[in-house]
Amino acid sequence: MAKWLRSVLSGSEDEMNSSDKKAKDPVCGMDVDDRAAAPKSRRTGITYYFCGPDCKKAFDDNPKKYSKEKSERLQACSGC
Repeated sequence: MAKWLRSVLSGSEDEMNSSDKKAKDPVCGMDVDDRAAAPKSRRTGITYYFCGPDCKKAFDDNPKKYSKEKSERLQACSGC
């Protein structure tokens, strides 16, 4: 259920059908292996995974800012 909810909220419904464990960084949109020791944050019962500490910090500073506008998301990321 949590994986389905995360996939719906991230806009990637086919994530729930994937055999590998991938999450989408909500800041830059990069695919992240959620089994690895990637940076993560938990908010309102959902775990968000990040490609690196810069994206995690950007999300933690203002989680409401990150919508589906990829051009805005890429500006915050220096690790991708």
